[in-house]
Amino acid sequence: MGMDCGAGGAYGILLSNSELPAVVEIVKKLNQIVSDFPNSNQEEELDPELHYEPEDYPGVKELVEPLRQAFREAGINVPESADLLWTGSDDERPARCATGGEDWVLGFGLFTRPDKFPAMDPTFLEASEWHTWVWMS
Repeated sequence: MGMDCGAGGAYGILLSNSELPAVVEIVKKLNQIVSDFPNSNQEEELDPELHYEPEDYPGVKELVEPLRQAFREAGINVPESADLLWTGSDDERPARCATGGEDWVLGFGLFTRPDKFPAMDPTFLEASEWHTWVWMS
């Protein structure tokens, strides 16, 4: 039996912290997609044709633009290259992490330099922060 572990991180807006009604509704949709996905809680042999990370589940990518629009209407200009990142499952965490599990960040992965790349609007920078977690499976 093997074990995988690693660290994850994202720079952006933690969606569970948002009180914007449109964002709250979209987060409900995202969480429903995760709970409904057929392989989300099943152990089986991995098939490369299937999606195994919540960011890749059918229906998730279609919610990025509505999220951008909701934040834009609130005065926060989310960069076009920002994407949704899943903070991982609580079941895969060996201990408490800085960022909670089973949450979403609208932003960028670890290879982001908010001061350099990609160019980010000041309204997004002000609303964003680093979110980190570790996982083990």
